[in-house]
Amino acid sequence: MPIAKTEMHRAVMSKRIVSGSEYVKKNSALQILKRDHKTAIIPYVAEVLNRVEMCQKHHRCNSPWCPTCSNPRASKSKRKNVKQTLPQTQGLACLTTTQAKSGEYRVRGGQRMMTDIEGLPLVMCHPVTINVMAVPVNGSIGGSLNDVRIRIRRMLDRMSNGAICRGKFDIVLKWIDELEFDFHVDEWPGEIDPTNLPHKRYAMLHFHGVIFDPLMSHREVRTIIAAEFPGAKRVCLRHAEEVVVMSDGTMIGGLQGYLEYASMEKIEISFGDESADAVLDFARIDSTWKRANRNFSYGKAVHVSGVQIDRKRQAELERKQRLDRVKTNWSKMNFAEKFIYQWLSDASDIASSAKQQSLNRSDIRKRFNDYFLLHCNWCSSIWYETLEFVQFLKLSHSELAEKPPKMIPT
Repeated sequence: MPIAKTEMHRAVMSKRIVSGSEYVKKNSALQILKRDHKTAIIPYVAEVLNRVEMCQKHHRCNSPWCPTCSNPRASKSKRKNVKQTLPQTQGLACLTTTQAKSGEYRVRGGQRMMTDIEGLPLVMCHPVTINVMAVPVNGSIGGSLNDVRIRIRRMLDRMSNGAICRGKFDIVLKWIDELEFDFHVDEWPGEIDPTNLPHKRYAMLHFHGVIFDPLMSHREVRTIIAAEFPGAKRVCLRHAEEVVVMSDGTMIGGLQGYLEYASMEKIEISFGDESADAVLDFARIDSTWKRANRNFSYGKAVHVSGVQIDRKRQAELERKQRLDRVKTNWSKMNFAEKFIYQWLSDASDIASSAKQQSLNRSDIRKRFNDYFLLHCNWCSSIWYETLEFVQFLKLSHSELAEKPPKMIPT
């Protein structure tokens, strides 16, 4: 093939790897491996190509490099319509589908990991992503995983009795000097100077999983993880989301959706016009571990360990989570929305204290009045004297002032 035609072909393949779907990325990567393999016989490339070429409709190869087996051709394809046989309880982890065994590898992986998490309170389940370590493209991931597993288990041992973790490891190629997160000074590879990072490709080993803890709050769990894996933006701990039920009865999202994402076995290579050159590096480092090495499991299911879930603690954690979300979005709210949240939050506290202080009802009534007048400064004096809270909630958004006007003197 002429040099100009070769360079054009590599540029086209690089663009597909950067911006294509998962199917297009893997198909393009296989084309590059085939061409490089013709130039020089590479053992680990030959193993990938031979296995994928044997793939048939009735006898799948199940290779992570296969565009059909590891990821469906249409990444947004609908699941098979199945009737839900179990009622979905709000606030609990639910399976996305009741299908016995899916034809997609990522769905099967999500179903398998959800087995020990299904039915647990969502507020006690924490989806987590940890950037574990950087591995040279000529290094070995399989040789480093034992130490990584020991660190994660040591981290989980610090959590409450009955903690559970299910997840998978994955790799992505990155320029070592363009990382969006930081490692601790002692955790950089031996040949790397943290103060002068080279412009080289490295494999970033990371972990996707779900942690269940029956007692600790979201912040407490994140503190333990960040203590074991220190570094800015190195740990991402999310709140578990509810499952979304579609009009045809199928369910998407939730914890299983996150675990399916962890099971996708993506080819993550994004180096612009140099993406085609990085495919061989990815194949080299990917040959140093097996699919079974990706799995991680810690702890026993609740029905096996016998751990009891405290419903009072669950309610307390749910309240803290709601308050954290309000605090996160506080700067985006207008004054009327802030009034509603503060009124509902503080009114419940005042009402609970009123039951305990029945002899001081006049003080409680004064606290109610003072608080209500404080938040009505943005209303005219005539209006707020006759306003009831229920009437306030019935008002449309357009009728509420964005900012409180100046206090009207009486």
